[in-house]
Amino acid sequence: MIGLERISVEEAIDLIENRRDERRERLEERNRFAMELIGLGRLKEAKKLIEESTSEQLTMFARAEDCENCGELEEAAKLYWHNIFVNGADASANFKRLMDVLELLNRCDCEMKVAKIYLHFADRYEIGAIENKIEELKGRLASI
Repeated sequence: MIGLERISVEEAIDLIENRRDERRERLEERNRFAMELIGLGRLKEAKKLIEESTSEQLTMFARAEDCENCGELEEAAKLYWHNIFVNGADASANFKRLMDVLELLNRCDCEMKVAKIYLHFADRYEIGAIENKIEELKGRLASI
């Protein structure tokens, strides 16, 4: 899964943050261009540009969900991780689904790593639940 097993939590966080920044800059540039198109009365082109800029992460998430629903858990895990790591998608749904899939695959070590990465990007309302999950995973890893 694109190096999840080999990358440290700190390295992953740094790379994801960099990709988020790059994505944000591209999105801002597209939005500026879309506004120019709107100003020129080219509404269809502007709408298409805006839709394209948001659809990549959503499409990847939907593909991962489809794989998960079909029982293709390894592929689902790869897609969720790709969405987080490559696309810089830090929405909690990506992390939660990936952790659930990794639990089903009995990949406790990877689930722990994802939980620690998720903790970095989570909003304050999610932190307690993630910390509890990390403690649960520590217990499971200790018993292995």
